[in-house]
Amino acid sequence: MKKNLLLFIAIPVFIALLAFRISERSVTPSDQKLVIPENVQSILDNSCTHCHGEQASWWTHFRPKSKFNLGDLPKLTTADQVNKLLKIADVVKDGKMPKHRYVKRKPKAALSEENKAILVNWAEKQADELVTD
Repeated sequence: MKKNLLLFIAIPVFIALLAFRISERSVTPSDQKLVIPENVQSILDNSCTHCHGEQASWWTHFRPKSKFNLGDLPKLTTADQVNKLLKIADVVKDGKMPKHRYVKRKPKAALSEENKAILVNWAEKQADELVTD
């Protein structure tokens, strides 16, 4: 009986301590202000957030959402924001995003050369500003 009572008390205490340790190690968001101009947000909404955003779309019903969510970008540390921004610039420059199979199903999501340049310039400029601040 005492053994059961001890377990009954010990398990919740252990879980509470574990939860406290996890929250203690959580990532501190960047203090830097991430600036997303209206024209960039429009491009992101049209070509990126269907897979890399909070909203569900017909496309995400056929495949799981991406591991990268644009909505999480402001919550990341400065170093992680810089890395993600540079990754965005690289995949857009290389034509890897949006995925070709996605564009086949949703042609309006294709990025024009002008929109690619806007996204790449924005991402690289934001990364530079975060590093220099």
